[in-house]
Amino acid sequence: MEDKSGMERWKSALGNEGFGVNEALEQVLELWKGIPAQIRTEKFRLVPEKQREENAKRGAAALGRMRKHVKDFPQAMAAQKKWKEQGERTVLEAMEHDVIFQMGKLPAEVRKQFLEATKEYFRQTRRYDRELGMEELVQGLKNYFVYFMLALAAGEGEWFQRAIWSYSLLYPYTDNFLDGDYSPAQKKRFNDMLVRKLLGEEVQVQDELEKKVCGLIDVIEEVYPRKDFEDLYDFLMIIYDAQLGSLSQHEAKKLGEEELLRVSVYKGGASIYVDQCLINGCMDRRDIYFLTGFGFFLQLADDLQDVQEDLENGHQTYMTKLAENEKLAEAAGRLLGFAARLFADDWRGSGDVREFMFDNCVQLVCTAVLQKPRYYTKAFLEEIEQLAVLPAEFLKQMENEGNEMAGEWARESMDPMKMLDVWADCDM
Repeated sequence: MEDKSGMERWKSALGNEGFGVNEALEQVLELWKGIPAQIRTEKFRLVPEKQREENAKRGAAALGRMRKHVKDFPQAMAAQKKWKEQGERTVLEAMEHDVIFQMGKLPAEVRKQFLEATKEYFRQTRRYDRELGMEELVQGLKNYFVYFMLALAAGEGEWFQRAIWSYSLLYPYTDNFLDGDYSPAQKKRFNDMLVRKLLGEEVQVQDELEKKVCGLIDVIEEVYPRKDFEDLYDFLMIIYDAQLGSLSQHEAKKLGEEELLRVSVYKGGASIYVDQCLINGCMDRRDIYFLTGFGFFLQLADDLQDVQEDLENGHQTYMTKLAENEKLAEAAGRLLGFAARLFADDWRGSGDVREFMFDNCVQLVCTAVLQKPRYYTKAFLEEIEQLAVLPAEFLKQMENEGNEMAGEWARESMDPMKMLDVWADCDM
């Protein structure tokens, strides 16, 4: 029997009597529509060309060392310990000089803690499900990086704890199932089961996927018992509701700009409410507006990065719609202005962390634009490159380098999962 009280409870979080999520969604949309498409360069730090070239030299050297290290992976177990130790030094050195994700701006101890937390994420995941591939692992890790930034901003929370690992891994399972080639009956059964589980009801799992998904929710409940942290479970229901709503992007029916924009703001905002809750189990209503805006930004930046792939696959997003109408440059410019306004007016943390997160946002947009130049004019690309920490040519080279490495691994029968297991001690 449906738990009406549970259903009513999470829906009330959307209204003003709860956390005011619906109001925040509307306010963020209003802010977005009021941001000019033109880039106001005085709001950003311009990067001198000489600095970009120096960054590119250091980046090329780091990429070369990383590629050589991967290629030198030894099959003999006796030599793998030395390879792992060398890899640790190589990664830490790359993080120290990183300019894209701004890790070099963080204290050395924080970088080391982040690296160890990342390795623990891989260890826990490989123990939980050896069938997940690298794409799914990276998909979950992207969410963990958002949690890391929010925990850094809050000045509290552990860099790694099992609840954030569990939540980060939930997304690849649920989103990929909903996007997958399953029958309507299979999807309905899975959705009904998961809703009951999220509402705290007893469920009977019928296959390995359901067992894995329910096991991850059980982990969250072990860390944050439902009776003490009810708000957290309301936000888990909200993100799942947003995931279900985003399925319209895969349907044959063409959606308009406004519809796609609303899907993006709800899914984007909802995706990081839980990240914030998992820092200490609680949510401060004062943070809802900023979190909604930040999540919306991340969703649009991700869609901007994937615009070419989404167009090829017939996947509708706000960015594919604008690309079809040759308005992608307007969206990229507005995205930069949106981030500048959000961090200037609604940030409640320290100035150092604000700079770290805002610079990350700027480089996300710059990288997405400069790696897909076909959608933009030469003048717009030159304008964006002034804000980028790396030259456009180098960013394109990075993308090609990744494709070449993947091809090399396939040709030489190299197993990236085996390397990951050695580097992160996943067999411990």
